[in-house]
Amino acid sequence: MEQPSMVDRYKSLMVDFIIILEITILLMHSPSYLVKFIAIFIPLVYFPILHTLLSRSIGDIVSKLKVVDQQGNKIGFWLALNRFFWVFKCSIFALLFSNLLFMFFILFPGTLKNITEVSFDYEGESKTYLVKTS
Repeated sequence: MEQPSMVDRYKSLMVDFIIILEITILLMHSPSYLVKFIAIFIPLVYFPILHTLLSRSIGDIVSKLKVVDQQGNKIGFWLALNRFFWVFKCSIFALLFSNLLFMFFILFPGTLKNITEVSFDYEGESKTYLVKTS
């Protein structure tokens, strides 16, 4: 299984972000407060359902990526939901960590010169992997 490049991952993420944003904006213009409340949960529904049914989101289709389990098989709903929560948790942590790191660099310039990359392994934790398809 070929690992996707960061460009493919970001391209997929941007397409999904635009689609989710458009759906959310459309639902937020509804006069019903229930529909507006449901719009908050669009990402929670979008990713797990598409990853369960198609093994990919619309952004993944555009970027020719696929979400699989450790054996390369299609993932089920609970594994897709688990992946979503791990991605969400790592994203929130990465956002907080990067802000703290930025503040550290402002307060103590030149102290950490050799940091090249900090990453969080949500794929290993969720036991799902994004792979490049042909």
